[in-house]
Amino acid sequence: MKKRVFIIATVACIILILSASIGVNLYNHTPKRLYEINWDITLPKKLHSEFDLSTEPSFHGDGIHYTIFSSKDELPNEFLADFTQKNIEQIQEDICGYLEMIAVPSAYYPDFEHSYSAKTMEMYENKLYLLYDNDTNLLYVVQWMQ
Repeated sequence: MKKRVFIIATVACIILILSASIGVNLYNHTPKRLYEINWDITLPKKLHSEFDLSTEPSFHGDGIHYTIFSSKDELPNEFLADFTQKNIEQIQEDICGYLEMIAVPSAYYPDFEHSYSAKTMEMYENKLYLLYDNDTNLLYVVQWMQ
């Protein structure tokens, strides 16, 4: 009887450990979490991924990753504090070039007729573009990793 209880307890512990590790792994591999880890940034909590597309997975995580996040409310001022409305044309050109490279359907391109704020980040040869649509509360994120 003790042996049976021990076996059941052991199996239950293994299942619990596996479930927890799978849950942590899934959490750490959401697009939002990957941007936060790769760029040491904190994205607002109430963002929901609406569209996500990237190049084929690679060992080093290089390539292009594109995500559209939505928010019911405007993004916090603290997050948008270092966004700018300057050089939007150059950012638009860069983003459209990356989106063409991964064959994003035109329906998922930012509507550049809207008012935008943007932030770019660079780390070595890697680039991150954060483009916030002030009219629709959509956040477009494009990551280029080499």
